[in-house]
Amino acid sequence: MDSHDLLSRLGAIRNLTERDLAVGDRPRARKRATLALAHLLRVLQRGDPEIAAWLRILATLARADRPPGRGGQLSLWPDLDRNAEDGPDTPGGATFRRPASVGFITQDARLIRAFTAIEKLAPTDLPILVEGETGTGKEIVARAIHELSKRAKGEWVAVNCAAIPVQLQESELFGHARGAFTGATVEKPGLFEAAHQGTLFLDEVGEMQAQAQVKLLRVLETGELRRLGEVRTRHVSVRIVAATNCDVDEATRDGRFRRDLLFRLSAVRIKLSPLRERRGDILPLAHHFLRKAAPCPPSLTPAARTMLLAGDWPGNARELKFVIERAVALSNGGREASISAEMLCRPEGPVPQTGGSSGSPGDLPAPAGPLVLPSGESLDAFLAGVERHLIREALSQTGGNRTLAARLLGGLSRTTLIGKMKRLGLFRPASEAYS
Repeated sequence: MDSHDLLSRLGAIRNLTERDLAVGDRPRARKRATLALAHLLRVLQRGDPEIAAWLRILATLARADRPPGRGGQLSLWPDLDRNAEDGPDTPGGATFRRPASVGFITQDARLIRAFTAIEKLAPTDLPILVEGETGTGKEIVARAIHELSKRAKGEWVAVNCAAIPVQLQESELFGHARGAFTGATVEKPGLFEAAHQGTLFLDEVGEMQAQAQVKLLRVLETGELRRLGEVRTRHVSVRIVAATNCDVDEATRDGRFRRDLLFRLSAVRIKLSPLRERRGDILPLAHHFLRKAAPCPPSLTPAARTMLLAGDWPGNARELKFVIERAVALSNGGREASISAEMLCRPEGPVPQTGGSSGSPGDLPAPAGPLVLPSGESLDAFLAGVERHLIREALSQTGGNRTLAARLLGGLSRTTLIGKMKRLGLFRPASEAYS
């Protein structure tokens, strides 16, 4: 069997195995994987993308069968979508790694470093401040910190400080005695007491009122609190993880947030980048949401993938999730269903484009009049210019990653794309920037 036939057979078995995984039939998927491994051993040294696809399947099976006792570990999985020929993205050529058990999908080097720090800091009781725009996954990270900590068996209590009326923030957090204020007919423990021996997640902590900030400061310093209207001091042992989507440094300069409280909340600060700054995460996240939205997830057309990569995503991963779920609902369903670019459009228009984008590859704007060749130019030269433009756009939108760019260009293979780049004068060694 030659290499072409071997890879074709592996591709056919992989499609069936991925379908088995999508419907939850792991025993059948495991049998198919065993069959494929016999073939796979013959091409392990070739560096073919088929290998990466199979390693993803094996990773999924391994995580699904992991013993419950190891569920709290923060395992990092190699980035199998990245091709080594495109060069390292981290100083010194560090290996790209993706956190798997945290529920956070990323290929961003800064976030990988942050998750490495989480692995070391989660077992401590240090307060952690998670910063990032809305929809970037701050609560996912906070929940992972709790599950990886020594307090994982304790309570996980989450509260959105912005959702509590200003006059009730102190009562909600620290509790109140009977008769402490009008309407306080019974005594009520606060969220700090509810989270005793566990973790309290203070979402949108930057919206906390000044009086509650003062009381929170004392709890962080001494572990003691008084319910509103009481003189009795109570002791609590709580791990604090806070999150905010506002600039707390600016808030401290403006006097809206106490500087000493910021110091105590941010023994560790984790900054989550917005999705527009880590475009390599868009397609992996989209496929993740597709698998969660449908037992047999539809595929994305090349134009749909291009539109997703070109989006500005002000709502970040949360917005992407809703767009994918709506598109799945609009698709016809079934095993042959696919999601087109039109299905990703919002009611008021398409996914917004980034400021620097001049159009999506494969989806050029319609000409205003008849399309004619420029005077004196041959058809071959004109088509080569169009092809060169599309390849440059695809490389720009994928940060120079040739594997992803090939997928955007109608599902080309990476080898075919490199051949076109060489023919069109666009190819550069991995150590240099593309044209």
